[in-house]
Amino acid sequence: MPDSGEWSTASRRGARRRRVAYRRPHRQPRAVRGRKVLPQVGQKSTPVNRIMRQSDRVMNALAPALAARRDRRRAQARHGSLLFDIEREVRVSDDSTFGKACRIGARVHVDRSTLGRFSYVDSDTRIHRARIGDFCSIATRVAIGPPNHPTEGRSSTHPAFYLHRPNWGYNFVATDTHEEYRDTIIGHDVWIGAGTTILGGVRIGNGCIVGAGAVVTRDLEPFSIAVGVPAKTLRKRFSERQIAALWDVSWWDREDQWLRENIALIEDIEALVAYSEGGA
Repeated sequence: MPDSGEWSTASRRGARRRRVAYRRPHRQPRAVRGRKVLPQVGQKSTPVNRIMRQSDRVMNALAPALAARRDRRRAQARHGSLLFDIEREVRVSDDSTFGKACRIGARVHVDRSTLGRFSYVDSDTRIHRARIGDFCSIATRVAIGPPNHPTEGRSSTHPAFYLHRPNWGYNFVATDTHEEYRDTIIGHDVWIGAGTTILGGVRIGNGCIVGAGAVVTRDLEPFSIAVGVPAKTLRKRFSERQIAALWDVSWWDREDQWLRENIALIEDIEALVAYSEGGA
């Protein structure tokens, strides 16, 4: 091997370039507005570059809000309600309808259902074939009318053996032989707690409260409080006299102007009873 003093000038320069290239750190590509851009090695920070980087950070921060506004406008155009408020990652079937001032939380699925005015649905909730009244409060992670499987008289509960879905690979039967979804009816002014499951075909009366985590397998009478698995009625919310007044006034059917003028009747049940018995 030749001594270092015998190296040519070109060899020394080549070795120097190799050492510099080896020591140069590898710069990873950065994402800008969904595109991958490789910064040029040795690129200087100029005012223009700094402005572009700041612009990218602003756009990335605004992206969720812009996407939510886009989804909200699409939902408003589809369902025709200017007061319809919808968050991101929501799936709503075209045949679902909404009253005014409804609010739909993030990652909610609404399939072939109807929500009355001022009703809201919190995040991560699934609703199938349900008719929901006005002024209902539905908390997070609620399942209303989930698909059911046949449990009697069959060798298997798997949907491949009762649904005809060739695109899924389910082609053992020529047509559907079991109805997965049934209509669920929820009255007005119903409060459904977090994590509740309401089976398809159940009817929940006006003014009911369903405790968090309950599984409702049977109908609930109006103004009941139900909890547990399966849900059982603890008691009625009101006395018989108060319930009669509620049915007589039926404030949930009144116009917005009437509600504004008579808000005291909503805030005090005894005032509503007096209003009803006074013949108003």
